[in-house]
Amino acid sequence: MSLVTEILDRLTGIAVVKAQLDITAEEVRKMGDWLLDIEKRVIRLESGVPLGAPATARRPRLTGKPAK
Repeated sequence: MSLVTEILDRLTGIAVVKAQLDITAEEVRKMGDWLLDIEKRVIRLESGVPLGAPATARRPRLTGKPAK
């Protein structure tokens, strides 16, 4: 019986780690979105375009989110 209990305890531990990994992955995705927004703002500031101005075709384009 102790072998079965030990196996179940290990599997439960793996499930907890996987859940935490899923949460961390979602947080990393959000931070990636924030970073992309900040990069866009920096490009606007460096190019001298006012923050409220619409994007123009002459500005360098940033790549989108990385593929999942």
